[in-house]
Amino acid sequence: ALDAGVAGSDRLEGEKLGVYLQVNTSGEESKSGCAVGEVAELARHVAANCLGLNVVGVMCIGGVGEVESFGVLRGCRREVAGALGVEEGEL
Repeated sequence: ALDAGVAGSDRLEGEKLGVYLQVNTSGEESKSGCAVGEVAELARHVAANCLGLNVVGVMCIGGVGEVESFGVLRGCRREVAGALGVEEGEL
């Protein structure tokens, strides 16, 4: 839906909307986002099928006081970079 909205907007031709992939790093059912093990596949899907979107990074909402989620997110960034063939620093 987001990709279709971008396609019908006044954006310059060839200009892509930067998006962050939300990852549920804590595994909490109350949180949104894709599962940690699905993030690379999601990144490949967006790159191949959502031509108006550009994956620019990953994001999460960790559990209260849970800093481990951000370590998991760093691993997800590494996986997404590999899936997209870009350097980690580009995300």
